[in-house]
Amino acid sequence: MYPHSNITVTSDPSQTCKYLRNMLEERSIWDAAFRDILEVIPLRGIRCALPDMTSTELRRKANRIALVDNLWSRDTIHPVKIERHSLSPDICRVEVLPGGEFILTLRKDGELQLRNTRDFVKPLLTVTRPNQSSCQYYPESTDMRRSVSERGENWAVVLDYYSTSEGEPRTDLRIYLIDTTTASMLPLTTITKHAYCIDYHPMGEFLATSIQDGDNYLVSLRRICFSSSLDEKEVVLNLGQGMNNPRTTILCGHKFLVSTALNLRLYQIPEMGPICDEGAFYPEVTAPIAIHAEGTPGHGKLIWDALCDHHDGRFAIYTWSAQEELLVQILPAPGQSQDSIVCYSIDGACAGGTSRIIGCKEFVDMQPMELCCYAHFMRPDMCVGYVRLGRTRAFDPSHSVLIPLLGHDGRAEDLHWDEESGRLCVLFSPNGDRNAKALLMVDMI
Repeated sequence: MYPHSNITVTSDPSQTCKYLRNMLEERSIWDAAFRDILEVIPLRGIRCALPDMTSTELRRKANRIALVDNLWSRDTIHPVKIERHSLSPDICRVEVLPGGEFILTLRKDGELQLRNTRDFVKPLLTVTRPNQSSCQYYPESTDMRRSVSERGENWAVVLDYYSTSEGEPRTDLRIYLIDTTTASMLPLTTITKHAYCIDYHPMGEFLATSIQDGDNYLVSLRRICFSSSLDEKEVVLNLGQGMNNPRTTILCGHKFLVSTALNLRLYQIPEMGPICDEGAFYPEVTAPIAIHAEGTPGHGKLIWDALCDHHDGRFAIYTWSAQEELLVQILPAPGQSQDSIVCYSIDGACAGGTSRIIGCKEFVDMQPMELCCYAHFMRPDMCVGYVRLGRTRAFDPSHSVLIPLLGHDGRAEDLHWDEESGRLCVLFSPNGDRNAKALLMVDMI
């Protein structure tokens, strides 16, 4: 029975016999069920923590994720709780760490702050930017992104643009290992680019950065190491000319995607070299293994048919339209035609979880903020992970779910959400006043 059971039913003692109740106390049962769920909602941090979790912890965590997943079958979600906190107006980014208990905030001067949601007002810990007094920094461009490695390490990248005293452009990418058990943020390394970075993307153990070198578009892919026993490695590829406002997305350790307003290009990641040798540099233009351009025939294989075998469902990529609107494109599953591509625009700030993206609807003065949510990662229908969650089919990627934030007017500047806990944070300017900042901590269950 258990390989096909809905966990929200089998975890309710009133719906089971004594024998089944006793069997469901077995840790192996919940471990197997949870691993099935993680195939459709791929939360890396939880997967790494599974061996140390008790049966009770597995059951509680699995049920919470199932409750969050069940929300997306509705047309509108009304949060169960919204807390509002005033913040300094120079806070520019926010990230919810897995589990929803801790939040990262970033100031425009590059200061990274770790906060506990139970005592949000004062940061637990801060790390500041090692300023170089002779350099001119550009605080409006300070940025942060975060990822989780395959081994469950949380790490953040803080980006700073500046120019040297000689007027030379520079970009620093400061990388920190975030450990919530010890409330620490350990600096791992700082990567300096002798140009303004066009785009960057952390994923798993990898960091992609891109710069313009003359007319050519260069992409660096670096493996970040979280232990001194391992060596960082890097490869730098010349992707040639004609890249209009590109975005780089690492799909896995073997392939990455570059998206522009004109097309999508899929590339193979070649063997990396040691950092001490300045990485493995390929000066010749690297050809994509597949290209997709709207309304034109594909180049060789279709992109979604040229992916690694472990990409057996649908996933989303981000790009810009010709009108510089942020677009989300959900690609077809392998074997499907390009007619099944789903594309929608995001009016304001947005955040992608592991299986869903939440974005802000267009700001309307004196009106409550509204969020829209879409599925953007889907496995094939009848996947056992969906059965565990009480359904048989993936959610329709064209179906949007509205999340109204009633009573809270303003312009959303940034947002992030944690799929594990169902907690969402919105950084916004009340009533559109850019000289004031507040944060909404939204619990959806």
